[in-house]
Amino acid sequence: MSDRNRRTILMIVFSEVRYDGRVLRTAEALARDYDVILSGLGDCPICLETRIRYLQVCIPSSPRWLSHVFFFVKTILIGLRVQPDIVHAHDYFVVLHGWIIAKMNRAVCIYDAHEFLPGIKERSHVRHWLFASLERISINRYDMIIATSEERAQVLRDYYSLREPPVVVKNFSSVEEYTLESDTESFEYPIEDILEQGLPLVVYQGDMNIHSRCLDNLLRAFVGLQDKCILIMAGDGPDLDHLQKLSDVLELQGYVFFTGKLPKGHLMTIMRAASVGVVIYSNKETNNLLCTPNKIHEYVQAGLAVVASNQPPLVQMLGVCSIGEIFVPEESDSIRRAILKVLSHLENYRINIPEFLAHYSWDDEKQKLLKAYKSLKKFRCC
Repeated sequence: MSDRNRRTILMIVFSEVRYDGRVLRTAEALARDYDVILSGLGDCPICLETRIRYLQVCIPSSPRWLSHVFFFVKTILIGLRVQPDIVHAHDYFVVLHGWIIAKMNRAVCIYDAHEFLPGIKERSHVRHWLFASLERISINRYDMIIATSEERAQVLRDYYSLREPPVVVKNFSSVEEYTLESDTESFEYPIEDILEQGLPLVVYQGDMNIHSRCLDNLLRAFVGLQDKCILIMAGDGPDLDHLQKLSDVLELQGYVFFTGKLPKGHLMTIMRAASVGVVIYSNKETNNLLCTPNKIHEYVQAGLAVVASNQPPLVQMLGVCSIGEIFVPEESDSIRRAILKVLSHLENYRINIPEFLAHYSWDDEKQKLLKAYKSLKKFRCC
């Protein structure tokens, strides 16, 4: 049972929680001082030591619009049952949910803006218009806004005329994370079979989305890299089938492997066996130009050098500590050159990893988060 001297936080997110590092890190950091109830999609085996209670929201997988409706209704019911003191809404899918739950419970409401939604080009214009409208309606009703970078915070404040600047909590991962129980799935990707080829591994992990990630260019970059390295594509997304077919057309069989979505423990096994991690975003979206991806830290913590696309925050990060090379995501030749350069001087980049991890620390961001929460002096009706 909750200690009523501790405030209760209801944290909601429309995603598979076990794969969402930012949500898990935020919940784990706050659980030391608050009773955290985390509600989202999918199974999420939370360690008992973290004192986080997880409530899985079960919804139909399709159609997509119906899944959002079910999630809305079920999270509102959870909010009525839990009666939280604070509601922490993660990402734009739940911006309306969080405010309504807070309103019903006279709770403090916090919006964690993972993205700059107006700067995203969605495939569905109707879906994008809907969530953009909901964010516009709701965002100024929140007591506190959190952003992932100073650049995103400024853009959000200017675009929505926010009363207060968002609190910046950057998207860095922790060197040691204990939020989830160890993976118990019997399936493990057969990485040993790939390693027997004796070639260095280059790994991309993330959304299989050609439009926002330029992954077709990443595959084309590997034409000419056969016999030099192997590419592991880990993740799921709308363009997975297309990318697999493109790989076949480019005759990359035996040099490019698609794993699908993997539990974190299995993913870390692959990354520890790799040499280079790929961070790639298109320059066609404003949101991408403001990106501060968590995956760069996961690569570095696994001991990988990095090749990254040329968005300003990534250029700045690699400029502070030389852990890899920058490329132009729209040019496959540029991607290829960056990979070859890093593979040729791998240890020169890896030697800078400790400095990078010391400079970009989740411990510092966690303290910002806790300080922001402690600044919430009183509750008010939203």
